[in-house]
Amino acid sequence: MQGHRARPRGGGRRPNAACIARRYDGETWSIQQNVGHFADLEALFASWLDEGATTLRPADMTDQKTNEANHNARKTSEVLAGFRLLPEQFVTRAESLDTAYLARLAMHPRAHVPMRVVDTMPFHAEHDDHHLARIREVIRRNAQQTALRR
Repeated sequence: MQGHRARPRGGGRRPNAACIARRYDGETWSIQQNVGHFADLEALFASWLDEGATTLRPADMTDQKTNEANHNARKTSEVLAGFRLLPEQFVTRAESLDTAYLARLAMHPRAHVPMRVVDTMPFHAEHDDHHLARIREVIRRNAQQTALRR
């Protein structure tokens, strides 16, 4: 998981400031909303590392926190700070855990199967990969719309 959010920095152009908070179709989250969503869920993923939990805290599948956060009205620098800092804290914490701790079981609330703490980490990484792909798609769509207006 270490460094996986740094991937978008390589290659390609950065979107212009006007595109960061634009929802290209009025429904899909903007780049800034997707980035803010990472921080919104970091507490969930961090809770999966908490000692003593017998059941993992369930994710809010409605994304209420992100939908109410108004990330587009925030400064981009503030949103990006959470995007960078929180995963570093998660990785540092996870790396500090011993093998026995990472092997302990907790029930997954939707799958109804016991999972080791270490098994929850791909959920975290796959979730992030999904939103990184969404960000790339929003950048592409915004660029197409801008080109059509010219």
